[in-house]
Amino acid sequence: MTTDITRRIALAVTLTVAVSLGGCAAIPSQSAVSSADITVQDSGPVFFAAKGPVSDASPQDIVSGFINAQSAGLTDNWSTARQFLTDATADSWSPGATVNVYSGELDLSAARPPQNSDESAPSEDDNATDGGIVDLATATSVTIEAQADLTGTLNDVGAYTESLEGSQSLTTFELVRDAEDQWRISALSDDIFMAEPNFESLYRSTTIYFVSADEEFLVPEVRWFPRTRTETYVVNALLSGPSDWLADSVTNLFPDGTRLVYDAVNVDGGTATVNLSSQVTTATPQDRSLLATQIRSALTRLPGIRNVAIQANSIELQVGDLPELQRDPTLATSPIIVTGTGLSQVTQGAVEPLDPPVDLSPYDVTGLAVNGDRSLQVILDDQDTLRRVSAGQDSGAVLARGDDLIAPSIDRFNWVWTGEVEQGDTSELQVVTGDGTTVPVAIPWLAGRTISEIRVSHDGARIAVISAAPGRRLIEVAAITRDADNVPQAVSEPISVGGGITSPELLEWIDESTLAVITSAQDNGGQGFYSVQVGGTSEYISALENVATLGAGRGLRAVYVGTKDGSILSRAATGAAWVTVVEEGALPTFPG
Repeated sequence: MTTDITRRIALAVTLTVAVSLGGCAAIPSQSAVSSADITVQDSGPVFFAAKGPVSDASPQDIVSGFINAQSAGLTDNWSTARQFLTDATADSWSPGATVNVYSGELDLSAARPPQNSDESAPSEDDNATDGGIVDLATATSVTIEAQADLTGTLNDVGAYTESLEGSQSLTTFELVRDAEDQWRISALSDDIFMAEPNFESLYRSTTIYFVSADEEFLVPEVRWFPRTRTETYVVNALLSGPSDWLADSVTNLFPDGTRLVYDAVNVDGGTATVNLSSQVTTATPQDRSLLATQIRSALTRLPGIRNVAIQANSIELQVGDLPELQRDPTLATSPIIVTGTGLSQVTQGAVEPLDPPVDLSPYDVTGLAVNGDRSLQVILDDQDTLRRVSAGQDSGAVLARGDDLIAPSIDRFNWVWTGEVEQGDTSELQVVTGDGTTVPVAIPWLAGRTISEIRVSHDGARIAVISAAPGRRLIEVAAITRDADNVPQAVSEPISVGGGITSPELLEWIDESTLAVITSAQDNGGQGFYSVQVGGTSEYISALENVATLGAGRGLRAVYVGTKDGSILSRAATGAAWVTVVEEGALPTFPG
């Protein structure tokens, strides 16, 4: 029988939630233990059960069953999935290089079987009608094309990239009949394909930390690891080091060759025991304390882990007193704004002029930035001049000039970042101190683009950028490399974030790994407000309109917007609705 075998298949699996996971060994009494004050609760790991192929299954059923079984691969070591492959392919298949996460339904369609090299003379085994429909009753081989809407990809180290809106995944599976006349997959990629709900159930977003180059901050990197044995994945990720884009901006403290002795972190009674190989003992005492802080900071964010014990070959590792590195600080709880001809602060709904006052009457203020203690305040004057302002006689000193400058951002070392909105063939940003010392920082990947926003993270190690590339606007995050005096030297190749947002215009950091993003006005005049995880997914929060500028403190309730008609709105009061907090004001600004 000849059939058109295009189907839309929604995959379903059986799952079981593990109530608890116990450790496999007691904690040795001599281990050094460090504690955390917060325990995160969640539902625990999820286990998927999948069935193997049934007798006389069609090629599409074999492919859909195989993709279904991939969700169980993390717990059954891919044994069920391999049942859908030929014996030779099952032996050679090495799954997991990339996890492709898709939404909606999976489209499976049969194509002509592989042709001879001479396309003008198809073989007798083609078994396809003139219309290209495969006759499965007589075919001995067939190609199945699988297509789906792609929402993101996960690489082999757990780094997730949200796909651009409209992205699709297309892959092919070659199938043949085996000796028992059953269809089996004979050729495929090593990629994994997983429906979005399955991915969210099987993987968790996890933050690991690396030490900043000046050893003052913990710099986060979000990874996605299986919910089973997450603690082991976390420690192995720390031992392997940061992703390439971040590597030059942080310090890797683990001596070469350091590994987990048993490739497992034991968790018992809320204490995680990390047993490292002897190479770790070659680290200096200071590096030991810093790497112990890394491990502790990452593991105590996981559910059920309150304490961490670190060993070297089952003997307590002497780490000394752990340093108090800064992590995700709250620099201010209320914004500075422009009111009339001066600067004011919004405090519990009241607008209070700064004391001593700052006179802005000579300037057309289109941008504002302040540092953490407000010792450095800069404005963008008429889009072409960057000035330092204060209550002193030197207020208005020129720091930089240009044709059309980007709104400034100040890092924790008091370097002010700006540059031309329209970048030429040789792209660079201007980085300037409060006394006017300027350092150009080349950023080749911004060549030819139009930049909407730049914002440096509070740790000073990363910069978020919105720019217009051919065809669309992009949100990207890159790492900042500095010299021994913390002078910016370079910006790394970026990672893409918030790919599902089509027209980003404004952004701010709202915590160590999250951006608040507002889109440009659409045809109906409306704008969207999004939360974007760096290394994760984006989430639509609410609609708004008439927004000109954005300012944000820590968290979604500390977001303020300045409107085009000169008022300031906030979500602080309700956490949901936008409420007018200042009738006449502009440029709500937090440190950064």
